[in-house]
Amino acid sequence: MRLTGTRGGARPVQQYRVPCVPHRWPEVAAARGFTLVEVLVALVVLAVGMLGVAVLLVEGLQGGRSAIEHTQAVNLAADIAERMRSNRAAAAAYDTAEGTPEPQVDPACEDAAGPCDPRAMAGHDLRRWLDDVAATLPDGQGAVDVERRTADSSRGIVTIHWARTGAAPGTYALVVDL
Repeated sequence: MRLTGTRGGARPVQQYRVPCVPHRWPEVAAARGFTLVEVLVALVVLAVGMLGVAVLLVEGLQGGRSAIEHTQAVNLAADIAERMRSNRAAAAAYDTAEGTPEPQVDPACEDAAGPCDPRAMAGHDLRRWLDDVAATLPDGQGAVDVERRTADSSRGIVTIHWARTGAAPGTYALVVDL
């Protein structure tokens, strides 16, 4: 016993120690490990979760591929639009409607100092652009429709079509005022 001081004098204080004994449940003590059924259920749950992750991964890859193709189509349309703007004198020569001559690559237009007239440059630009569309996009096809609006202004409509894997074909159109 120990004495502690208080205002009224000393009084004895008893300290008790409670023994800490872990309690064992008989059911827990008897269970050791997992049963085969529990393991199989866990594997099925894990397999279903992994299948869901795989589906999400495939969908993400397809969405990314579609976005890349669309970006490429936008860039290709902007490329021919800028070429048309820089060669306004031959705007009508960029038209790909039926009945227009097939555009040809002109070696004279490869060199900036070469003797290349505006119509030849338009055919050269168009041939290079059509080849780029076919090479860049799957089953890529490009078309340009040029409409004369007034004596000194035209409007070009650039359209690009391509095939998308597992989805509807892709299409992009750009209107260019010349």
